Amino acid sequence: EQFNQAFTMHGTVMLLMFATPLFAGFANWIMPLQIGAPDVAFPRLNMFAYWLYLFGSTIAVGGFLTPQGAADFGWFA
Repeated sequence: EQFNQAFTMHGTVMLLMFATPLFAGFANWIMPLQIGAPDVAFPRLNMFAYWLYLFGSTIAVGGFLTPQGAADFGWFA
């Protein structure tokens, strides 16, 4: 059971906390360069999106602290 929980949370963490922010970060860096803009279009919205990402990541990692384990922390567990 612990292996299944670790396997599930590894995939969730890598997808939600690594791959998605990586592509969003590259888009945020490359797109202004491609269109010749000096900065991103909405810097405060960009900052708000980062704080939402941080808050959501904290909630997802908080699943490790639940009594039944990380994989039981969710809607369809």
